[in-house]
Amino acid sequence: MSGSSYNLLTEDWIPTMRADGGVQLVGVRRALYQAHELGDIRCMSPLSTAALTRILLAVLYRACGPQTMDEWEEMLLAGRFPEERVTRYLDDWHERFDLFSPTRPFMQTPGLSMGHAGSLAQLAAETAAGNTPTLFDHTTDALPRPALPAEAARLLVTAQAFALGFGKAGNAIVDGTTIQRPYFADAICLRGVTLWLSGASLFETLMLNLVPFPRDATGRPEWERPDPLESCDRLTGKERISRLAEGPADRYAWTSRLLLLIQEDDGTVQRAYFTQGREADKVGRDPMKAYTASKEEGVYAIGLNASKAAWRDLTAYLETGNLGCQILQHAASQTDAGVLERGAAMALNVVGLATDPGKAGKFVMWRHDRVSVPAAILADRDAKEALATALRDAEFVAFELGGRMRSVAWWFLPPEGNPDMNDVASLAAALDPRTAFWARVEQHFAHLLTDLGRAEAEALPVWRKRLEGEARRAFAAACDRLGDSSRAIRAVAHVSALFSADAAEASLKRKQATRKSRDAKTKGGKIA
Repeated sequence: MSGSSYNLLTEDWIPTMRADGGVQLVGVRRALYQAHELGDIRCMSPLSTAALTRILLAVLYRACGPQTMDEWEEMLLAGRFPEERVTRYLDDWHERFDLFSPTRPFMQTPGLSMGHAGSLAQLAAETAAGNTPTLFDHTTDALPRPALPAEAARLLVTAQAFALGFGKAGNAIVDGTTIQRPYFADAICLRGVTLWLSGASLFETLMLNLVPFPRDATGRPEWERPDPLESCDRLTGKERISRLAEGPADRYAWTSRLLLLIQEDDGTVQRAYFTQGREADKVGRDPMKAYTASKEEGVYAIGLNASKAAWRDLTAYLETGNLGCQILQHAASQTDAGVLERGAAMALNVVGLATDPGKAGKFVMWRHDRVSVPAAILADRDAKEALATALRDAEFVAFELGGRMRSVAWWFLPPEGNPDMNDVASLAAALDPRTAFWARVEQHFAHLLTDLGRAEAEALPVWRKRLEGEARRAFAAACDRLGDSSRAIRAVAHVSALFSADAAEASLKRKQATRKSRDAKTKGGKIA
């Protein structure tokens, strides 16, 4: 059966949610023709969910736009994608979607060979292969697990979006010609979280993330390029020459790796050739990312923090201007224009990999967070400012909570009043109440967003009372772990268990006042 055709337009390989909560596999054609009847894409790996969503968006950009806000609104009101235009496009590129085509396999390099074919597990960031640590899987290079074509296709698309950089890449041999490869570089989605909005159906989800672009600015996806090596990195001496993204369709179907799946006689895939392809474009803006800037690093995509849930960074994702996420800005403008209902709640998906601090080439986890955000907050500047204040309040209370726990540890440890500070830090870390605090506060955050979406005046006061209450409970639970000895009772008695959430704003105002006063005394760069 080796070398058989498996066309991704018609074969069922994309997992979508059914109304009853089950999963239904569909091909690209059915996904777009029946998007209004299907639920969101839902893979076992959130990285695959993000990667497959981007592939469908790339197809839509090239098949039917939209190019303007008016076209976008017209398509939304139609309630489905224009089947004739989608059909015409998919017919034109039908052969390029064959996973095992001998002449141009989908998102692969035909004629590729190398000295060694690696395990298919190397395509999945969450499995163990090569230098990747075993996190949630026990697949190894020595014991590759056979994959059916549908799974192999999902792994292929995911690897092109999320493959981890760092390390020497083997040279590629394409049709007998050796092509020297630079070191592995991060794939297009690896750095910075990938953001997208979910609606009530796959159609709504894709529309919410289909920011209008002129057709000549969308860029060509991999399958439209005449030469599969056209955009891959080149080496001139020791210098890497990379090509920047042409537009969103180009970004969403990026070939981060030169790759070729090897089909076995039974039709399964166990191994693949795999080496460096196209370095991620760090200059342009990905519509599905939010950015920040610093003097040291310049502009960069906001990443995933392993110790911090996505909702705590929501204000950063909602940033306006050049650094903001274009998808969220588009939804905000459509809400402001009345095209999207202000009361509608949209799920913000946040997917990413978190690296070990100080070890950029080693990731420790991947995560998919979903935050329900009322459309009104996206478009309301006052609501976003209130949200920023609410999150600052929470961070301030958490800071106070950690500080007070250290004080309790200081009073508890012998010799009383002068303990070893390393012992204090260790005990405070063991008792740390902030994990419980953040877990408890998260359940209140959804209520805060709903209240802010309704422009309720009491949203912040109610939020602050909840913060204070959860801080007291988390603090008390941590102190209880010290036991009921006289030493423990005395240590806890030394430290206040009362918290004031609005102290964050007071502290901020004091700092602003101090800064203004200092600036007023400064003349010509000197202190008067």
